[in-house]
Amino acid sequence: MLNKFELQGRVGFIDIVYKDNDKGTVYTTVNLGIKKNESGNSNDEKNWDNVFITFFNTEKRKTAEILAEKVKKGDYIRVVGKISENRYTPEGSDKEKSEVKLIGFGFKKQEYDEMQLEWVDID
Repeated sequence: MLNKFELQGRVGFIDIVYKDNDKGTVYTTVNLGIKKNESGNSNDEKNWDNVFITFFNTEKRKTAEILAEKVKKGDYIRVVGKISENRYTPEGSDKEKSEVKLIGFGFKKQEYDEMQLEWVDID
């Protein structure tokens, strides 16, 4: 089974966060508004989901830094990445919890082409 996702949406309600954590790893977290479906009023708040995607720098590619430099709130982007799951049992509980994270490894800015009536990559 392939662990991959591809999402398209608008950089949302919070700006991109660019951090250096205590281990020296550079990462950027982006909030992306994803349209739930093609029907209905696209401006209806109930028709959108918000997801958080984290991008990390690697030795070969500075994805987190490039994203922080090129993308701003309101931009449309297409993201590819993998899904990471962390299972744990909180202290004092007997129920296991699951936390799903989206780890991005690539992105492209997009715009809607009125002539072709479709989204196209830019940059």
